[in-house]
Amino acid sequence: MQNNDPAVLVVDDDKEIVELALTLLGNAGFRVLGTSDPEEAVRMVETDHSIKIVLSDVSMPKLSGPEVIRRAFKSRGDVRVLFMSGGFSGVQFRQTDRFLSKPLRFDQVASEIRALLNELPQPISWQGPERRRPPAST
Repeated sequence: MQNNDPAVLVVDDDKEIVELALTLLGNAGFRVLGTSDPEEAVRMVETDHSIKIVLSDVSMPKLSGPEVIRRAFKSRGDVRVLFMSGGFSGVQFRQTDRFLSKPLRFDQVASEIRALLNELPQPISWQGPERRRPPAST
């Protein structure tokens, strides 16, 4: 995949989960970035506009997953979120957010990411600025 392709950012304070997600999602054809530092995740979402999906743990020591998203969305509203947690259920920041319970099934994670990517406005090309399709004539 090219660097202009939409990226998935994995955020979890457990470095092993981040590494596993990078490997599995990368092997499934996704362009994946990862960090175990929630503050770095905020900076990444703010500056890397290729990030279209954030897969985030809910409970982390420095910032919670919802707090990461709240801060990042001050400058970006075009990112979809998939929360994951072993201790919480149904966490949602916005109506477009989704939630998965740990332990995660890889096929379920990949399926949810594909679904979220399909929900995004479809640009004519992921290369260059995003453009929405014109509305259908009535």
